[in-house]
Amino acid sequence: MRVTPEVGLPVGERYTLIGPLGEGGLGTVWEAEDASLRRRVAIKLARADTPLTDEHLARIEREARLVAQLDHPHVVRVYDYGVDVGFGPFIAMELLEGEDLQTLIDHDAPLTPRQIGEIMGQMLRALDEAHHAGIIHRDLKPENLVVIEERGGGLRVKVCDFGIAKITESEGRSTAITKDGYVCGTPQYMAPEQARGDVIDARADIYSAG
Repeated sequence: MRVTPEVGLPVGERYTLIGPLGEGGLGTVWEAEDASLRRRVAIKLARADTPLTDEHLARIEREARLVAQLDHPHVVRVYDYGVDVGFGPFIAMELLEGEDLQTLIDHDAPLTPRQIGEIMGQMLRALDEAHHAGIIHRDLKPENLVVIEERGGGLRVKVCDFGIAKITESEGRSTAITKDGYVCGTPQYMAPEQARGDVIDARADIYSAG
């Protein structure tokens, strides 16, 4: 039986949980202290009540591997991946001091044309980097974009949560933990072909962005 996250509990050999940040489809995200580098990070943990099947483990490890290969200013950075005896698999990521786009919209709508241009431009540059690496996000939505207000004005965007991303290989085949014909993602932002369970490509992300 796995441990339930609590403030002060250790994760791996170098992290200590500070407080919860949010919840997602694969688990919970906590702020933690990295004792080795003396910095704050975000730790993604699998839910304690979620059975850790081989598929689930592969999906978590795969998200870490996918994002770690994307070195881009508008994609959240992954620092570490491991398996804790009590918590199971975890991902240590960049801690973002901002709020997700949905929260920003709820509080400040309507956004100005300048804000919309900044957010869209940075998001599309992040997607371009991912697509160039053969990675399709497949769940692009306001909750997966963190918007940070810069000190000198302006906004900085980070694209997060590549948990159901798909890798398109050069031979024309694709790899994903989910099977073709299985619909995953958020219905409000899905391209029609994704909602049908068809094989998709990078254009599905562009549809979601629009």
